[in-house]
Amino acid sequence: MNKEFVILADKIIKERGKNILLNSKLTKALFMDYSGNEYKKELNLLIKTIELEFPDKIITSDNLDITCKILTKQLIDEHFINDKISNSIVLLLIGLLREKHYLNKINDNIYYEIFKVDNDKKIAIENLMSTLKRIILKKLNINIIIKL
Repeated sequence: MNKEFVILADKIIKERGKNILLNSKLTKALFMDYSGNEYKKELNLLIKTIELEFPDKIITSDNLDITCKILTKQLIDEHFINDKISNSIVLLLIGLLREKHYLNKINDNIYYEIFKVDNDKKIAIENLMSTLKRIILKKLNINIIIKL
């Protein structure tokens, strides 16, 4: 994630308040006013997380580390977003909404590509991944315990 975008987001939140992150249209308008089209990819991802109600989940979280892992996994599994980018955007939201030190955990050397696929391809990809997971687990005879 672009470090300048993180700095801009922090500036906007300081000036306008955290509540703007609860409204995707307001957030988009403010970021566009401040930066034009300079951070289009980052802004689109931020808007996506707002539409998925990530800010509400972060605000009400009792354990930010677990929430970070859950939300990151959701972006990876359901929206096909790179794991490092998914983690960076969630860290950005946590840093802006709750704990500023989370902003220091963001890797600023990351770029991403969001896969844009139609619904049929998305279903096919999900089915293929599910089948591959089952085959691998069966072949390796592994029981998985999920740790968050």
